[in-house]
Amino acid sequence: MPPRDLFGVAVRVVALWFLADAFYWGFIAFWNHTTVSETNLVMAKEVREGLERLICGAVLMIFADHIVKVVYGDANAANGLSTDATPDSEPPP
Repeated sequence: MPPRDLFGVAVRVVALWFLADAFYWGFIAFWNHTTVSETNLVMAKEVREGLERLICGAVLMIFADHIVKVVYGDANAANGLSTDATPDSEPPP
C-alpha cells in the first residue's frame, strides 16, 4: 500500500477517534443530566466538548480525500497520467 493511501487511512482513523470521543462526551452529559443534580454549567461544558469533537470528526471524515490531495498532490499528476481523452499526435519514443 503506497504512503498516500496509508495517510488517507490515518486521516479516517483520526476522524473515527474524534467521533468516538464525541459519543463519549455525549454519553457523559446524558448520564450526568439524569443522575447527578449539578449545575447546568457542567453539562454545558460536556455538551460543548462533544460538539467540538463531533464537528472535527465530521470535517475530517468528509474532507479526507481533499486533505490527502493537499498533502500529497494530485494522484494523476504524480503517476504521469493525463486526464484529457485526446490521443497524442505521435507516440512517445
